[in-house]
Amino acid sequence: MTDKTYKVFLTPLVSEGTYGDEIEISNFVKTANLSSIKKNTDSEDFNIGDYRLGSISLTCTNYCGEFNDNDPRSFFVYKSANSKIRVVYFDSLTESSGSFKGLVSDEGTSFSAEDDTAKLKILANDSIIDTVQVQGGTLDNGDLFSDALKALLNVPAITAVLTFDSDEIEVALDLAIDTVTPLSNISTWQAVRQLLIASNSVLYIDDETIKVKTRDENTQNVSYFYGPGDTLDRENIIKITDYNNGAQRIFNSIKINDTLYTDEVSEEWIGLSQKPFTMDFITDSDKELLIAKQLVNQFRYPRLEFKLTCTTQLANQIDFFDTIGVSHPIKARPYRTTNAPLWDLAKYDTAEDVFPIDFGGVNIPGNLAFQIIQRIENPKEFQTTLKLRGRGKTFDDGLLVFWNSAYGFSLYDVSTWG
Repeated sequence: MTDKTYKVFLTPLVSEGTYGDEIEISNFVKTANLSSIKKNTDSEDFNIGDYRLGSISLTCTNYCGEFNDNDPRSFFVYKSANSKIRVVYFDSLTESSGSFKGLVSDEGTSFSAEDDTAKLKILANDSIIDTVQVQGGTLDNGDLFSDALKALLNVPAITAVLTFDSDEIEVALDLAIDTVTPLSNISTWQAVRQLLIASNSVLYIDDETIKVKTRDENTQNVSYFYGPGDTLDRENIIKITDYNNGAQRIFNSIKINDTLYTDEVSEEWIGLSQKPFTMDFITDSDKELLIAKQLVNQFRYPRLEFKLTCTTQLANQIDFFDTIGVSHPIKARPYRTTNAPLWDLAKYDTAEDVFPIDFGGVNIPGNLAFQIIQRIENPKEFQTTLKLRGRGKTFDDGLLVFWNSAYGFSLYDVSTWG
């Protein structure tokens, strides 16, 4: 018997753009079939600005047509499409802050007459941005990137689902748009994505609030993870996978339209890794160069990347861009015996000759700093996998200072250097 569980809530549409009261539908949902919940902030390999909007599938019992369209017995008073779904993780009866919020999609939703089930496709709330078209007149030539993002995201169709706060829109590079024509009459998501790349910024949804921010880490909140070799027995890492040096996300040469910028130091050391972008809304070559430099400076050096799996309860205490410390040292075990090696007791070439040997292939020093760029929640196992990337732009940025060292207070094998 576990005190961990997931609950599912539905807020149906009662008319176009108007929502009714939220109701719990947990008893209808087969939670054993609940799919993984994925959130990311530009975390795909070999690319910049490649966002994958999240989605999940819900398998629900439909014995009396509770999830049908055009059925007086249904929860869907008006229609199922764009009705709100909220999936919440509970631990010890405490609601999690890491819940999934999305919208029912007609695409991918299906029904089975054999066992009277409904399989609902739920797109993450941010998918609403992809369904709204940019109308002519929304943007003007000369708008700054930040102002354009505010105008695109603060429209009724989007704010009916998501919360917009202009104070939550912050970009790394804020230039004026030369011509808005290429950003008109396309989906809002297409326009937003291009502006995010140009401004070297990222978008994510915090609860229901749209946030656009720089790639800088949050240094106010620091969380620590420890592997099985931790000397103080603070182990909270279930496993580490896909450990790599981050070479797949190195870009030391960026071409914006016809303007190319290459970091020669990085190219000489690593080799050329070039990425072209077409940005028709920028025609000034000086601005193209500024954009290219901004992106190259962000991605010219490798940053360690790996996936860390922990309990969902622990993962839900951490937000995107919080600073993460990971201590995953090489483990030690006795050689040729099960006895623990004790200082000053080993005797050479006798049965008491006990000494340790190191083993394990992945060593992550505790003085390195990381930030979360992706999270995948596994409801079946109550575990969450966090994709971590070394913070910052340079090697010095990636160092994490645990505590300031003080003479006479440092303890052997406990990191206290500053």
